[in-house]
Amino acid sequence: PFTMENGAEQLRSAFRELESCRYPDELRVTDAEILADYMLSTMRMEISAVHRTELIRFLEGEMAANQGVIVIQKDSGMFWAR
Repeated sequence: PFTMENGAEQLRSAFRELESCRYPDELRVTDAEILADYMLSTMRMEISAVHRTELIRFLEGEMAANQGVIVIQKDSGMFWAR
């Protein structure tokens, strides 16, 4: 796969000049139910309503311990190649 971590190595064989630019970012989530639904939508299996409720309670506890928010770090970027 091509990622920011290995992209430069893959591009070096085809380009003489190569620069990368990273874009650090974060997502601040304040709704445990929406986060739980997103997390569950990425799974390839179904979970019971009881387990969904437990996940929401866990996320609410994490939010309560972190001033009402869960911060998800995002890191993306791009390469300039010539």
